[in-house]
Amino acid sequence: MDLNSLTCKMAALCSKREYCTSQIRERLKRHSDAELSALEIDSVIDFLVKEGYLNDRRFALAYVNDKLVFNGWGRRKISYGLIMLGVASSDIEFALTEKYASKYKSVLNKLMASKFKELVSLDDNIATLKVIKYLTGRGFDYDEIRAAISYYNATRDAV
Repeated sequence: MDLNSLTCKMAALCSKREYCTSQIRERLKRHSDAELSALEIDSVIDFLVKEGYLNDRRFALAYVNDKLVFNGWGRRKISYGLIMLGVASSDIEFALTEKYASKYKSVLNKLMASKFKELVSLDDNIATLKVIKYLTGRGFDYDEIRAAISYYNATRDAV
């Protein structure tokens, strides 16, 4: 497969869903028939970026949204996932800004409430510890978990 057809194939791939630069670089290394040099791989990636098919910031935004809404992941787990994919820290920070604060808190509260319902038969202190362990495992920050639990307990006691 020549460089032009490989570039077209990668453009078609990127037009279907978001990819980060490292994912495309890995695909080019792994799936090309002929060994591509680093210069050829860079030229394909440069073309994809220049034409708007590939954008790490846009990928980070989509990743944050998907992992938060569909997987129920917290900020830390999402951040580590993006770091493992080789996304720049500036793009990660941009994606994790206050734009997702409302979604973040609603997902945290929903997960917390459902976990407390599962643990209704346990002592309150044990249930709280299990919820904290569960939510930290999902990547939520301890301080935010404590604040959410305090609010949950206050509203539950008021009813």
